[in-house]
Amino acid sequence: MFFRDPVTFRYKTPTTMEITGHILARLTVSCSRENPNSSPPSDIDLFVTLRKLNADGNEVLYTGTMGDPVPIKGWFRVSLRKGNTSHPFHRHYLPYRDYTRGDVQPVKEAEKYQVDVEVWPTNTVLEVHETLVLEIAGHDTQGVGKFSHEHPVDRDPGDFGGLNHIEVGQESSYLLLPIIPAREAGS
Repeated sequence: MFFRDPVTFRYKTPTTMEITGHILARLTVSCSRENPNSSPPSDIDLFVTLRKLNADGNEVLYTGTMGDPVPIKGWFRVSLRKGNTSHPFHRHYLPYRDYTRGDVQPVKEAEKYQVDVEVWPTNTVLEVHETLVLEIAGHDTQGVGKFSHEHPVDRDPGDFGGLNHIEVGQESSYLLLPIIPAREAGS
């Protein structure tokens, strides 16, 4: 699947659902040239957004770190995918990365990479007929507030100018949500 605009998945809940804790998007991604004459891209940036829509279809925003209204966000640079699974803070839902210069792993055209994108931890409740929207993009999407990722040095078109691909189906990509079980009446 190619994407310039965010790829969007929607889930309308038939019952009340509480999401509390760390969220992880496991994505299988690759990249290719935009056209045969262009240089191959050497990196991929992933931007994951979770949006809550009320039963009327209106977005419910949260208070961001700067006090601005934002959705739930996460972002990830694929060349920095190396994790440290032996670190005591590493969890399957919260990967630990050292982020040293030696941890940079180049991205090669047409090669598939399975990456874990951390999404801000949250506490949100979706009531009956409310919708959770997952957006995946290769660029900032609406609601980044002051945390934009468009600096020309950091986002060199020669590195990020290709087409991003995401593999879906089976276990290739999924969203890990910390769902709190509903309480039974009287408990």
